[in-house]
Amino acid sequence: MHSTIDASDNIYVTEVLGNRVQKFNSDGDFLSLWEYVFNLPKGIAVDTSGYVYIVDWNGIKKFDSSGNPIQDVAIRGVADGQVKSPAGIAIDTSGNIYVADTENHRVQRFNSSGFFVKKWGSYGSGDSQFNFPNGIALDSHGNVYIVDTNNYRMQAFTPQGDFVVAWGSYGDGSGQFNLPYAAAFDALDNIYVLDNYYTGSGNRVHVFGCGGLIPSAPTFVSAESNEAGTIISITFNKAMADPTGKHGQFSYKINNGNAQGFSVAALDDDYTKINLTIGGTTIAFGDTVTVSYTAGDVKAADGGVLESFDNQPVTNNTPSPSTPEVLIDNLIGEVTGMDIPESMKSSLTPKLDVAKKVLADGNKQNDVAAVNNLKAFLNSVEAQRGKKITTEDADALIAKAQEIIAALSGGT
Repeated sequence: MHSTIDASDNIYVTEVLGNRVQKFNSDGDFLSLWEYVFNLPKGIAVDTSGYVYIVDWNGIKKFDSSGNPIQDVAIRGVADGQVKSPAGIAIDTSGNIYVADTENHRVQRFNSSGFFVKKWGSYGSGDSQFNFPNGIALDSHGNVYIVDTNNYRMQAFTPQGDFVVAWGSYGDGSGQFNLPYAAAFDALDNIYVLDNYYTGSGNRVHVFGCGGLIPSAPTFVSAESNEAGTIISITFNKAMADPTGKHGQFSYKINNGNAQGFSVAALDDDYTKINLTIGGTTIAFGDTVTVSYTAGDVKAADGGVLESFDNQPVTNNTPSPSTPEVLIDNLIGEVTGMDIPESMKSSLTPKLDVAKKVLADGNKQNDVAAVNNLKAFLNSVEAQRGKKITTEDADALIAKAQEIIAALSGGT
């Protein structure tokens, strides 16, 4: 008999010899008996959408929460994506399905659509080998723990199937197994292992603390460009080891063009951010590039390997204070805040608004139009010097407008 609980605390129970599934509410009240032809149903799991997955002698089947069949994820067989008398099944928060493929002595992974992704394991007693694996459980980081029944041990793997550690041996002592069969985690990453036969006094349960046993990978948090658009900073959720010499795994694309590499990668002072220097180009204000990373050996400080990610968007939203657009914005703000008649403000700001607007489209030919509007602004200020605008304020406005005109005119 196997069981699982959904997000509403409903309990699903498979009866192996009864060839049926029953559903109960959180108080233990009977809700339904699933009318489907099962053949020795064993493992059962529920995904975050409420779909129920059941393994039996014939394969893996997907149902809705009322017991209506949705999909055959896998049928009986030995090929990739086929299973042979599977016993345990577990689903991570992304909907990936992990199955203890018992008689094929391996673990298989399917994606959330039920398509085969990968497998690992073979018959034997070495690392990553199995002898009738039955139970399977995932910790809070999605790492995979397998009850390797006839090898009298547990094995732990990363979500990608990389071997991490094995423990246990045959016997009746603490931490030893006689016929381990199933496992489950609590919220603190303690794992409970059911030992079906114990020569001293029947069945028993082992409890092991697995928190931190498998280092977790850093998680991508955010990315941003510096003001000049020459450095992209990628922030992760945990401190990392020094990635010096490993920056070639990062790449970027501008406007979906060809991938380009970064010339330098360096950690910041708190070891949570990698600063990547763009090679041979810059990101202009308002432009967006996409950054990708192909998994390599950039690691967290605790040993977790940074996983691949694709096409993370990065936009340069912090223009340099010296750009004409920003200087015009500053000038508009200064005019708006001056102690001059509102009619005078209404006469000056439209000229600046037009100058800013024609610059925003990035067409260099419109720089001339922007300059002409700035000169019109200068003439209006000069005409009101000592009248509606004090001489001191007029001098300040004219100096700033001339600075913008010089920048747009190549310094002339």
